[in-house]
Amino acid sequence: MITKPTTISPQNESDNISMSPNFTVAYSSSSDYISHKKTHWQLSKDDTFIISSLIIDKISETNLKSYAISQFILDENKTYYWRARFYNEYDPISDWSEVNSFSTIYQYSDLNYNGLPDNQEIYDETIDLDNDNTADIYQSNTKCLQSIIDQTIFSIKSINYENSIISCRTINPESITTVNNTGHIPDVILNLKIASQPGDSVKINLYSSKAIPTDAKWFQYDIQSGWIDYSEYSSFNSDRKQISFTLKDGGHGDIDSINNGIIIFPSGYGIMNKSEIDSRSSSKEADDENCFINILSY
Repeated sequence: MITKPTTISPQNESDNISMSPNFTVAYSSSSDYISHKKTHWQLSKDDTFIISSLIIDKISETNLKSYAISQFILDENKTYYWRARFYNEYDPISDWSEVNSFSTIYQYSDLNYNGLPDNQEIYDETIDLDNDNTADIYQSNTKCLQSIIDQTIFSIKSINYENSIISCRTINPESITTVNNTGHIPDVILNLKIASQPGDSVKINLYSSKAIPTDAKWFQYDIQSGWIDYSEYSSFNSDRKQISFTLKDGGHGDIDSINNGIIIFPSGYGIMNKSEIDSRSSSKEADDENCFINILSY
């Protein structure tokens, strides 16, 4: 049987860990690397590792000895717990590693603890981007903030859950490293954390003070895959100042992929590059031609 991993970092009870740590483990036995095929990684809000506490629960065939945590997952000044176990080529599983705890760095970004960075929070009582005659900052199901990049104001409103938006912040896209498969780095990244019943779908409206370009689509960010077209679950209104999303806990839009009652949705708009458009167009033309030939053959 394959032996359990030895945890390397973050070390147990370590402090001031970055918001995007890299979990690393080592083999307890020199022979384990021969049969090691998969690693099961877990990150939890407490040391019980029950489903409602899990934040990461991934079995990976590629991240065997290290696993990078996206900067969108963790909160500042919080304690977390992590562990790992190995699978060998015949699927027997090792024991879990020792549980390590760590605390993230305190960045003093939200001193009033309302889920908005203080340098992005809006206090203007005249802003009513959803045009319902109530200031956005006074609506319990809405978070209102200003882009870290420019003066664009966003109001994010939960449609079917009251008080469900835990936090929202805008992030400079240049602060992340990823394969840019949109062909256009988004002007800004919005990271939402939303509470729901486990496995439920949540409807969100995002209102922008600036119209989104007509040739842009909305993309979700994933640390493994880069930017993913989210058009299937999003739609723009006619003036391009409102975007409606459907998110599902543990499903589309939720990068932790766990039915834990928390949806984490980092996203932004981008413009698909020309080579990808040409590639899709050529593929469609080939499919159409094949379809036409198949029809004639009958």
